[in-house]
Amino acid sequence: LVRWGFVQALRLPMLAMLHGGWLWACLGLSLAALQSFWAAQGVFWGGLAPLHVLGLGCFASLLLGMGTRVSRGHSGRAIADDYWGWRCFLILQAAVLLRLAGEFEPFAGGANLLALLLALIAYSIWGVVHGPMYFQPRSDGIQE
Repeated sequence: LVRWGFVQALRLPMLAMLHGGWLWACLGLSLAALQSFWAAQGVFWGGLAPLHVLGLGCFASLLLGMGTRVSRGHSGRAIADDYWGWRCFLILQAAVLLRLAGEFEPFAGGANLLALLLALIAYSIWGVVHGPMYFQPRSDGIQE
């Protein structure tokens, strides 16, 4: 991520979404390694945190970023500027953080439910905004 210019990528939301997904991958794999190390010592902590960081953090973020890029590109729209895609991504990041908090806090039920609702909101908004692109002619007039 450092070599790819993660900090510079934050200026371009479409690129930041993809880098953010890979950041979650690094964190999830690190958490899994740390959890395995401590489990070998007889200390069990973190529950499903590594799985949720990889699933919700990495894969769902990458799906949102790539889905946005492909939807905009194949519909003839500018790839770089997507107001709603970026906001949905930020909502999804909040869901990941809440899901992590829910794994470590005693009020796990509330944080987990809120994480679920935020993820559903993010993907619902994304679907409402980007779904129609699949049923409309390309905005640039090119016919495929």
